[in-house]
Amino acid sequence: MDEFTGRLERSEKYYIFIILLFGISESGRSNEVIASPIFLVRKKMSTDKNHNPEESSKDPSVIVLDYGDYIIRQSDVDLLTDNQWLNDLLIGFYFNYLSDQFAVMKDCMYIGPEVAQLIKMVPASQVDMIISDLKNDLKSKKFVFVAVNDSDNPNAHSSGSHWSLLVYSRKDKECVHIDSSSNHNSDDATSLHAKLRKYLDSNRLSNLVGCNQQANGY
Repeated sequence: MDEFTGRLERSEKYYIFIILLFGISESGRSNEVIASPIFLVRKKMSTDKNHNPEESSKDPSVIVLDYGDYIIRQSDVDLLTDNQWLNDLLIGFYFNYLSDQFAVMKDCMYIGPEVAQLIKMVPASQVDMIISDLKNDLKSKKFVFVAVNDSDNPNAHSSGSHWSLLVYSRKDKECVHIDSSSNHNSDDATSLHAKLRKYLDSNRLSNLVGCNQQANGY
């Protein structure tokens, strides 16, 4: 763990790649991958005594995982086994799981899709009320991860076509936007940063140079 911590201190902005894209274990060995959402859901399903695989495969509304604030149904799991867009439930569950399960994540705060979208869509004057319970973490956590979506419809339960990630590093006092589709969500990330920066003590926002780019539409 000491070796990993040293690498982290030297290059904090790239912490998210290790955690959210590749995964690490609490021992710090990068070959012990934990971060795949499909792996996490299947692991939980396999240990759930109430889970019936035959029933789930026939009914997309069957609950296959009840974890924290999130209920994952078979229809959500199906998104992970086909070439489809991830939804907010899967991303929210993933943030929740990382926050709960791994000690190395305790210096991190996660703003899930639902809250991030609400912050983005409401007038700036209402943001303080929305994040009233989050202020202490916003001012103290070493890293803050924010799920960014390109939806501009405040009335649609599920809309938008692309996810990206906004990451705040307290050491750098900077937010970095990580987008796998040519900075498609740059305006959305800018809007979120503008509303959160006074809570994060961050006046700087940049797009990560060299981010791996996706070669598909999902």
